[in-house]
Amino acid sequence: MGGLLARTLVTESGDALWNSTFAMPISEIDPHLEQLPELRRMFYFQPKPYIKRAIFIAVPHRGSKSADGIFGRFVSRRVRLPDELHKFIARLRTSITGLLKPEAAALFDRGYPNSIRVLSPNTPGLIALAELPITPSTPFHSIIGDRGLGGGPKSSDGVVPYWSSHLPGASSEVFVPASHRTYESPEAIAEVKRILTLHLADLAQREGSVPSGQGSESAERHSP
Repeated sequence: MGGLLARTLVTESGDALWNSTFAMPISEIDPHLEQLPELRRMFYFQPKPYIKRAIFIAVPHRGSKSADGIFGRFVSRRVRLPDELHKFIARLRTSITGLLKPEAAALFDRGYPNSIRVLSPNTPGLIALAELPITPSTPFHSIIGDRGLGGGPKSSDGVVPYWSSHLPGASSEVFVPASHRTYESPEAIAEVKRILTLHLADLAQREGSVPSGQGSESAERHSP
């Protein structure tokens, strides 16, 4: 989930997430609804100006079918939310279920939404988030595991398929021979170091301390 949370830090939500989930605009919601401030914080966000570059490693931008499978359902039933969050969602379920679109209300059909269930490729908010562009001022990179099978559109790290981890517009996209624990692979670690070195060179170039071109985005490399 960390990668999806990071995505919200470099994206402007507009009304997309709200409209994907609720059957009416936020302006028409009862302003006295107890949970409205929290809902506004959850569904509306702006890119953080202090984030200058993003690296996404094995991120399920469009979800994973594993969340809908037997193992996903098994794990989901064993997720225990913190007491305060559980109470908040319980109150929320009572207050807003009638305001939700049917496909969003389905998340409450078998209990409460959690970090496994919302990763279903059919989750409306996840679909909407995947369609939102990353702010143009923030270059981003994708590191994708392919279990050593050669990469490509049909590849997968065993949990997240390429169609979910791929983001158009990336400054670089690199396949590494790893499973979903991609962040542990030497190739992924080397790629993160390369990107950070590039970023430092770009910062230095803007300050005029390195020759032009040494740290430019043109130095990026892409997977075939």
